[in-house]
Amino acid sequence: MADGTESLLKGISNIPFLILQAEDGDYPSVKQLLHETSALLNEGTPLPPDLANWIGRGLKNLAEGGNEKSAFGLRKPRGKPSAYSEEFERLVADSIHYSKLGRHKGISKDGANQGAYIEAAGFFGIAENTAEKFYKKHLESILMEEQIRQENANEESNY
Repeated sequence: MADGTESLLKGISNIPFLILQAEDGDYPSVKQLLHETSALLNEGTPLPPDLANWIGRGLKNLAEGGNEKSAFGLRKPRGKPSAYSEEFERLVADSIHYSKLGRHKGISKDGANQGAYIEAAGFFGIAENTAEKFYKKHLESILMEEQIRQENANEESNY
């Protein structure tokens, strides 16, 4: 890096970040930690304390009858990862929640109105079932935020 950032980043370890990611089940982070540990051990370099702790916990799990995959979180995630970001899902959920239309997938008998799921699906280019899934996934947090806003508004009106 010719811009001088190399000297700023020298000595900063990404191991704590990788450990956090690995503990959340991030398969690439687990693999990277294992490769890093292997390289350090092969060089005869002492392991940083946080990495030694992580490796130690994994080895303890093995010693207590766990298998290598569960001990170090080496199970690849099942299923297909979502093609949509959390922010996108939440945007869809908010649009459904605050829509004036009913929360259904059908069209009214007179054909004049459609449900909020159909409206969101058409606007965002997703299936009605996907829109419904996003809404159900984020509903609790939407309601909690509304409650917090209401409580804050009540507190402000008391002053």
